[in-house]
Amino acid sequence: MRRGGLGLHSFLLAPLRSISIVDRPCCFIVLFAVLMWKKDLGDFRAARLMHGLEQRDAEPPSDKQLDQLFEIIARSQQAIVT
Repeated sequence: MRRGGLGLHSFLLAPLRSISIVDRPCCFIVLFAVLMWKKDLGDFRAARLMHGLEQRDAEPPSDKQLDQLFEIIARSQQAIVT
């Protein structure tokens, strides 16, 4: 039995129905490239923060720096799961 309204799957795919079959692979390639760029950006930020923490061996990292690191790691893990 089908419910009324748009399901999430239909909602997400609705814009693709108006795109020609030839252009759909291009859309998926662009989407994939954007997702990989965002992932690489998160990895770069985490590496940069880790480098900064390693440079300050004499002084322990502040709570703010540790919070930033954990925030970046959490976003990176969410990107992998999603």
